[in-house]
Amino acid sequence: MQQLRFVREEQEKRVHGAVVRASEEFEKIKIALDEKLAEAGKRLAKLEAENSQLMKALAGKDMVIEDLSKYRTQLEADFNALMLRVDSTEKEKAS
Repeated sequence: MQQLRFVREEQEKRVHGAVVRASEEFEKIKIALDEKLAEAGKRLAKLEAENSQLMKALAGKDMVIEDLSKYRTQLEADFNALMLRVDSTEKEKAS
């Protein structure tokens, strides 16, 4: 009977030891994953800030491109009008 109790106690000790080791390993893994998650969160925040700055810069450049395009269109129209006046003046002088 005493031997049976001894075997049972030894088995319980082994099970308890295995549970403790598994719990410790779980905690180590959890801590490592929490650290990785925190790093990923920091990286995400940094990338979001960078993305926001890039979007603002892009929007500004889009506005400049749009303004330059309008300016170019106006210059082309003015140039064409001047060329028509030059052609008209040359025709009048030739007549």
